[in-house]
Amino acid sequence: MYTSSKPVIKPEVDEWIDHYPKPRYERERLKELENYNILDTLPEEAFDAITELAASICDTDIALVSLVDKNRQWFKSKVGLEVNQTPREVSFCQYTIMKGSLLEINDTWDSELLKNNPLVTGEPNIRFYAGAPLKTKNGNNLGTLCVIDSKPKKLDERQKKSLTALANQVVAQLELRHVAQKEKELNRLKTKFVSLVSHQFRTPLTVILTNAELLKLSCDEYKGHELSALEKYIQMITNQARKMVDLMNDVLVFSKTTADRITANPAPVDLLPLCKLLVQELDQIQTDNRVVDLEVIGDLPEVFVDAQQITNALTNFLTNAFKYSDKNPRLVLSLKPGWVNVTVSDEGIGIPREDFSNLFQPFFRASNVKDIQGTGLGLVIAKEYIEMNGGYVDISSVLGKGTLVSVLLPTVASLEKRPFAYE
Repeated sequence: MYTSSKPVIKPEVDEWIDHYPKPRYERERLKELENYNILDTLPEEAFDAITELAASICDTDIALVSLVDKNRQWFKSKVGLEVNQTPREVSFCQYTIMKGSLLEINDTWDSELLKNNPLVTGEPNIRFYAGAPLKTKNGNNLGTLCVIDSKPKKLDERQKKSLTALANQVVAQLELRHVAQKEKELNRLKTKFVSLVSHQFRTPLTVILTNAELLKLSCDEYKGHELSALEKYIQMITNQARKMVDLMNDVLVFSKTTADRITANPAPVDLLPLCKLLVQELDQIQTDNRVVDLEVIGDLPEVFVDAQQITNALTNFLTNAFKYSDKNPRLVLSLKPGWVNVTVSDEGIGIPREDFSNLFQPFFRASNVKDIQGTGLGLVIAKEYIEMNGGYVDISSVLGKGTLVSVLLPTVASLEKRPFAYE
């Protein structure tokens, strides 16, 4: 059985699942929620101050910053409630994120949809609910700032405007928190990079300098003779120099992506010619007659991506397939509803199960790569490129049998049908 870097989530359309409504493009919404790294964190004063103010302004017993996860709603901040989360299927906030604007239910007993809800018939005996969505700049409703009471009531216009304004402040706090986390991570990576420079760069530089000295001595020794030894030294210098160039290039690109200095410039792209050219270029530089086996299933529509970034990402996946296997890599293009699926597979050494949790960590290399050259940044950069273009990447592997990289890229047609916000 394949070990996967993450559960494979297939593209979805509007539907009711597990007895609760699901917004269109739920996958993107959950992905953005995950990127904030906020779920299951400790209480924070900035959020608690907002819920206390919301409860005071709206004169309610309960106020919550509720984040709607895949199967639950989790409370980042709460006033007047003891529990930390409830199942999504019984949550009220699921309806607010579907609506995309303030939702007010004056008396749940009068609501056919909610009067039998266990949160109405039992604790906390909800009779009144009002929630304002936590809408990000990408149009995703991550959850709500909501106020709840055990008796029916109605908010006036001032209270409604205040609740919406406070919900916007919750999103602003999420953004500030996210920026602070990224700065902290960037500082950590800078420290790690200094260590990398002192260790990784010292070794190839030492080899280059040593062989340069040997080369200098050999020039006198081998005048008028065969230059096989001289060629050996030159080749060693060349290999180490290339290693340094590859490392520097990856480090520079990675530093730009982590600092948000690289952005995607998507446009309609015919993926088949792009892949054919890429395969041709990779085949030409192989020294052992191996080639990429390219297969196309069906008629492929255009994708909406940055062609150069996608080329760079696929180059990384195919280069790894050549590097870690002695057989031909396989590149397959196929169509899924709204997506083009690109898979790169090999029959190589595979990836140990225990390494999957760190697979996309900067500078990480699998424990079984031995002396196979690499920087530990290529896969991270490739994943970043794919996601910057609205795509998804998943890696699965069987140790000793091979690895499969699966990439989903959005079609032009699917993006044209996408609304700006949820309906």
